[in-house]
Amino acid sequence: MAVLGTSAALAIPPPPDSFDGETIRCQVAGSAATVLICRDAELTALDRQLRQAFRAALADPALQASGRAALLREQEQWVVAMDQCWRAGEQLRACVKASQSQRLRQLQARPATRQPAPVQP
Repeated sequence: MAVLGTSAALAIPPPPDSFDGETIRCQVAGSAATVLICRDAELTALDRQLRQAFRAALADPALQASGRAALLREQEQWVVAMDQCWRAGEQLRACVKASQSQRLRQLQARPATRQPAPVQP
């Protein structure tokens, strides 16, 4: 009888249903990356920041319908790519965190999501 260890569980390709249109969905059994995000306080906090930045980008009044559709596709593609972190094996957490951090920087670089510069006295 074979015993499945952590590395064997990480070798299962992630299902596509962990994407909720913005980031990941913890209520649905998902990929190794999704499960990790939902169980790790730091990664959960990053996910909340990603959701806020994504919503801010979508709310940009200057964003045309085609730009909104492109942003949605881009976000979905990011989630699919991040879900591939299961291939990193023991480096799963580092891969997920790097992917989240990079995507957050991309979203925050968009004009609608930039924080206003502090006013100098």
